Amino acid sequence: MVLKNFFQASVLYASLLTFVLFMVFDFIWWGIVANDFFKTTMSHLARYNKGKLDIYYPSGAFVYVLMSIGLTIFVINNPSVDTIQKAFLFGGLFGLCLFSTFDFTNHAIIANYPIKFAVVDTVWGALMCSVVSAIVYTSFR
Repeated sequence: MVLKNFFQASVLYASLLTFVLFMVFDFIWWGIVANDFFKTTMSHLARYNKGKLDIYYPSGAFVYVLMSIGLTIFVINNPSVDTIQKAFLFGGLFGLCLFSTFDFTNHAIIANYPIKFAVVDTVWGALMCSVVSAIVYTSFR
């Protein structure tokens, strides 16, 4: 019973930490570092209101929750992930699968979805998931 409670608490802690890190890194990346890139490549598709990006936060939060749970279960709690290097690599593979599925599906079905954006976002997602995995692995183990 104690082990089960510890596991549940650990999964919750790892998922919450992952959620926060995803938000922080994405805010820094898309809000500051790559903001101009986003505007020049995606402004024709983005939701704007009075000249400002109008994010629909419930959908965004849902995505972060699912990404956090997925990374926690498939990377952090994966018995094969027993070093920080493996956490980094498995996290990167998870991010590559996740972000390339999103971006290249969009490119396949949405007219004028920029391939340049798909590539940059996929690389960003893989890198972000690698770094988040390494941080959470270190905190979790």
